[in-house]
Amino acid sequence: MPNNNNIRCVQINLQHSKSATANLTTLVNEGGIDISLIQEPWVNEDSIKGLNSSNYNLFYTRNRGKPRACILINKSINSFLCPNYSTADITVVKVEQKEKPFFLVSAYLAHDEDIPPAPLTRLVEENKKDDVLIGCDANARHTVWGSSSINTRGESLLQYILNSNLSICNKGDKPTFIFPSSDRFPGWEKVLDLTLSADTDSLVVDNWRLSDEPSMSDHSCILFSIRERYSAPLTYRNPRRTKWGNFTSIATKSLEKEGNNSIRNPEELDSEVEKLEKILTTTFNKSTPLTVLKKRKSLPWWNSHLKNLRTQLRKAFSESFRTKIWQSYKDIFKEYKKAVRKAKNDSWRPEPPLNAADYRSQIVDKRKIKYAINSFAPFKAAGPDGFMPIMLQKLVEPMVLRLENIYKASIQLSYIPRNWKRSKVAFLPKPGRRKHEKCQGF
Repeated sequence: MPNNNNIRCVQINLQHSKSATANLTTLVNEGGIDISLIQEPWVNEDSIKGLNSSNYNLFYTRNRGKPRACILINKSINSFLCPNYSTADITVVKVEQKEKPFFLVSAYLAHDEDIPPAPLTRLVEENKKDDVLIGCDANARHTVWGSSSINTRGESLLQYILNSNLSICNKGDKPTFIFPSSDRFPGWEKVLDLTLSADTDSLVVDNWRLSDEPSMSDHSCILFSIRERYSAPLTYRNPRRTKWGNFTSIATKSLEKEGNNSIRNPEELDSEVEKLEKILTTTFNKSTPLTVLKKRKSLPWWNSHLKNLRTQLRKAFSESFRTKIWQSYKDIFKEYKKAVRKAKNDSWRPEPPLNAADYRSQIVDKRKIKYAINSFAPFKAAGPDGFMPIMLQKLVEPMVLRLENIYKASIQLSYIPRNWKRSKVAFLPKPGRRKHEKCQGF
């Protein structure tokens, strides 16, 4: 993403609803949403469901009970989870960029717990010089943010907001929570969801508003944008767009030019491996165009029938909200939920299992090397060197001699080339640890 563009955000309490989750994923994809601050997501066995996407990272605290807060962020935004501040009810993510980093917080402030919660106060206190954006279901009422009444929780939260130099981004007094009336219950409309930001000039919240579309939850979708600098878009080279004819031709010529030299010591072995990697990397880059990571990807289960039902649902919601007669809205809502569930089930297809490569033989010869190269799926994930199997498969004949020479030298010298010793490592923080400066914290 280019610098200085607005980052589009949504804030929503999903009430653990599958339908509300499906509705949010549609909004995120169709509306080009970059950041979603989510409370009470759909959860099964302490794992959040329905929000996984190839274009987004989902952040929340695992292994600490049922999560009630999470953040969904576009992969083009450089961000990571802050486990020392995060709990099952609070997810804190730090966004890194060249100008100035900032913190994102999604918080569910349970009505039966202290307000504000200790992790949130500690985050704000320890990072006074950094920008913080908080989206929360506060379960607190105060006329300052549009509620018609004030309770003790609202007074406590307002006092904390003032003492911590935070700004309330909510506009107007339109309720963010609507419990429809029924024969047994008169209904309830309150402002319970708040968006708070640090009172600085570097983080600006623009165009805060409630969405007019039904959210499939009793809480409305809150939409806004923030202006901040962050990292450039992610680019990558998609091997499915590689011109393999060019790749084979260029790489073959380069391999023939280099020749197949004898290897007598570890230094020469390292040199041969580095030459081979350089040839493959350079040739792949020349033969494959750069692709910018897309922010949006169509949902496989979304269709025109669902789109029409959603339009009817939007109209029914507006009419019911005006008249306070909710039966027609509930009927369409039920039909829409059923149609979404059917569409998602119909679109699902299990992926065929991949055959494992045969590593039984430890004898090095041309036949075994050729078999090993061709045994991989062409686009199997690459290691740190970035080489996918298809790059070797397109060069099987010239590569076999080179690899046989390298493998035999490696066995004879009892030495593994240094480039082959590199690996990708992900450190997983231990749950319950407040600090992660030492190895024991992972």
